[in-house]
Amino acid sequence: TTVLMRYTLRLLTMQQFERASRLILACEKLRREQPDKLGSIPIDIGLWVGSSTTPNKISDAREGGARGVRQLARCPACGDEKSLRWDVKPETPDFIVACENTNCEMAGELPVYTIDEMVYRKRPSLVIGTVDKFAQIVRNAQTGALFGSLGELPPPELIIQDELHLISAPLGSI
Repeated sequence: TTVLMRYTLRLLTMQQFERASRLILACEKLRREQPDKLGSIPIDIGLWVGSSTTPNKISDAREGGARGVRQLARCPACGDEKSLRWDVKPETPDFIVACENTNCEMAGELPVYTIDEMVYRKRPSLVIGTVDKFAQIVRNAQTGALFGSLGELPPPELIIQDELHLISAPLGSI
């Protein structure tokens, strides 16, 4: 994880995730076209919000029939509203987002993760989350994966707190 973006409002978080997904997929497309110049590490995105918006575990997503993980209205690469597939990847325990539009430049599995378990495992380049998830850091050891505390990867280089005035205002927590 290179960048963490933290928002106070869930709806705003979801909107920013949609917008950022388009940017991330464009960056990943360029990286794939020029791996010698732009490296071999995938550029991906994760959504890290409360369980009322997305499942925390893949098993929860399987039980719910993928209802809670569908956080994109259309493919971030091609804009097609009907081509997204949210499903368990057959050969692994992963839950994937795929575009089935054969005309899409990013057709196939997309580098987008909306289940906490996948976000912790994949540690996407950009993670967009809500402030309540950041409060989980002290109660959920898995969150350490995003902050480099497992010693395998460096910590994020940039943490962006949006709407800081909401946290420091009279009803805020600072």
